Amino acid sequence: MPSQNTKTSAQKKDGLRVLGVDPGYERLGVAIVEKNAQGKEMLLYSDCIRTDKKLPHSERLGIIAKELEHIISEFKPDRSEEHTSELQS
Repeated sequence: MPSQNTKTSAQKKDGLRVLGVDPGYERLGVAIVEKNAQGKEMLLYSDCIRTDKKLPHSERLGIIAKELEHIISEFKPDRSEEHTSELQS
């Protein structure tokens, strides 16, 4: 279940609203950032969705899906971005 989060108004203003996701099964980071017409970025929401590692994989994915659906329906992002790490050898 989500832990403590940062949240401001979900009411959309002019600008681009992006859902950012830092993927994981036990901990999944999510954030909503809005960039206004003047180029100023504002963090509207951030949280860490947590699942119990003892749960079956399918149940963990279901928890993550429900939380993401709720966040998307509340904030209505224009697009999404996934954080990826590039490993160098």
